[in-house]
Amino acid sequence: MIDALCGVTPEEDYVLPDGDVETWSVNQVAGWAATKLSARTAQALRTNEVDGALLVEMSKADIRTELGIPSLRDRNALSAAIAELAPRKKAAKQPSWWPSPRPRSEKADETIIAVAPEAGEAEATEDERDMEESLWEAALLVGAPETSLGDAATTVGLLVLMVATQLIFLYVAAQLGYDKAITAETVSEFRKFRVEIAHDVQYYDAARGVSLARKVCSELAYNEVAASQVDQFAVLKTYAGMQDRLWPQGVLLCIIALLVWTFTIVGSVLKAGMTLYSVLRMDVGPARTAWGVILQVVRLCICCVLAWFVAALLVAHVQPQRELFVKARDALCAGELDFIYASDAAGIVAWAHTPGARVDRLEERNFPDGGGAGADLTMDDNMDWSFREWTVQTVLRQLGRDHFIGVDAAGNATCYDACYLWDEATGATLGSNPAAPACCLATKTRLPVAAGGSWSVAQQKQRSVEDAVVTWNSGCEDTLDLQFELDLQIRGAVGDAVSRDACGGSCPPSKPFCDATTKSCIAPSCSDVARYCHDNDDIGLRARLFCPRTCGCDDPRSSLVLANPNQGCGRNCMRAGGYMARLQDTPCEDVEYNDTAYNAYLDNWERVGWTWPQDFAASAVSLSLQLRWGCWVLPWLELGPTNLCVEGGANWPIRPLSYFCPATCGCRAGDPHCPLTCPARESYDCAEDLATGNGGVCPVGAWTP
Repeated sequence: MIDALCGVTPEEDYVLPDGDVETWSVNQVAGWAATKLSARTAQALRTNEVDGALLVEMSKADIRTELGIPSLRDRNALSAAIAELAPRKKAAKQPSWWPSPRPRSEKADETIIAVAPEAGEAEATEDERDMEESLWEAALLVGAPETSLGDAATTVGLLVLMVATQLIFLYVAAQLGYDKAITAETVSEFRKFRVEIAHDVQYYDAARGVSLARKVCSELAYNEVAASQVDQFAVLKTYAGMQDRLWPQGVLLCIIALLVWTFTIVGSVLKAGMTLYSVLRMDVGPARTAWGVILQVVRLCICCVLAWFVAALLVAHVQPQRELFVKARDALCAGELDFIYASDAAGIVAWAHTPGARVDRLEERNFPDGGGAGADLTMDDNMDWSFREWTVQTVLRQLGRDHFIGVDAAGNATCYDACYLWDEATGATLGSNPAAPACCLATKTRLPVAAGGSWSVAQQKQRSVEDAVVTWNSGCEDTLDLQFELDLQIRGAVGDAVSRDACGGSCPPSKPFCDATTKSCIAPSCSDVARYCHDNDDIGLRARLFCPRTCGCDDPRSSLVLANPNQGCGRNCMRAGGYMARLQDTPCEDVEYNDTAYNAYLDNWERVGWTWPQDFAASAVSLSLQLRWGCWVLPWLELGPTNLCVEGGANWPIRPLSYFCPATCGCRAGDPHCPLTCPARESYDCAEDLATGNGGVCPVGAWTP
């Protein structure tokens, strides 16, 4: 083979080996030419059916000169000479069911299977096929008498390297093929981004009048908040397309790649089968036949593995990935109705359409979870669902345009009448309907505008605790126990302030509160949140805001420390009839140091103090311990400008001590946070109080004419 590649001189073409060359068959002549001359020469000799006798005749110098064939490699001259020296034989035909060989004009350079029959063997009559320039077929020459040991070793080494390379390719392709670019967790992350961030008023673009979600889907929001989502959406859009694109690029490229892969494998299988057929029909001895069969069986096995890989990739990976890509795209950008939402200090959720929202358009596939307009909301196990998230998901799904305007296509009231219980006699509402449809989450929390005006999402975000108290509980009632129009939102706000881990991570809107004791979702009442009244966190704030009477906001001498308006106890609680009645009955005297209510107050002071920053906690706890001696120590404490007798007079957000120490604090009738039984004030300065030796610790009323 190496000699053939390097070439020989024309005279050497006719140097025949020793032995009875005249008895050679056509196959033996072709095998000799393939080994000593070239593959093309062997092909020409075989095509013209040159046997040993004809080869000997052509090797004579006078015959070569006469016929003009100085070299066997001159195939044109060779064909003309053979036509004169010997009659042409008819080519053997292959079975009718076997694929016909390519026309000679289309064949690439091909070698001939070098077959060297045993000495004296008659010329073979098996059907013959040209070899491909492939290691799978070049390896068939291993073991032939004309193949040197070095050529055989080189061929086998290259064959092993090729098989190893294909096996490595299969392994790498399998690893990459099943390394999913999009997973169910990715879809959940997109939904969470959409619900928690993308429509939040904090990221609202007032100049464009669009939410962050719309900017991401328009590929305009390349910032630190949504840069990765913009990049991912560009990939999703390219692969999965949008609703108006029938054949997105990703799908087309995937189909083309799979088709090319499939055709390549089918071609390899056919070639391996044809070679195996030829090997089985050649009489070259059992050892070489077994070698040829093993080669082609290995080749077929690799082809089968590749075919299986394609099928598995298509069934188990490509189609599911296509579905996940679509779900991820919809989770991130499905929907035409743009909106923003916000929660105020009380945790009440509200939303409104952005100025550019297309409220007159409803897409059937407009919902991040893939559900239809009338489908029930379903929980995502990978998402910690809160009442706020339920509400936003409901808005995202829209539940049909008609639900938002209050009537369906037939003119029947939907998400208005069905959201409430009604008094048939008076037509008044009796509260929210426990069996209300999901759209009520959206209709009951909708505001007129995104920005501007007192009822806007922008104002909702800026509403302070004191403002929230006035808006949601102006009457100092235990509103969490009431059944009225706002009960759905109030229960949801309270439910969002506690962990839902004990209940599996989510609670439905009708029962948004996770009771850690029973590990069940419930519709909360004030008795359920009473244990949180003294907590310095969200649930404590909302417990005091929505259950002020249960927590003691309306009791001057309750043990509640966090009783100021910015802690959830509204100022109206200090104007309520019960509060005023208690002030009227409270004597203008300091309580004893062992008074039960006083010590309960100090206990809660110490308990709450440990939740403050360390420096504030240390001083507050130390002060609560000194006050255990009674009210009389108050003037002797080195407090500097701190005034514990008035609201806002200390660094700590605590109820004034004037309720328990009215005499020491110098209370007078009419002063805030003082009993009404105290003597009337004769002047509006501290001179009178200083004379009593109270250290000038005057209530706020002493400073206001």
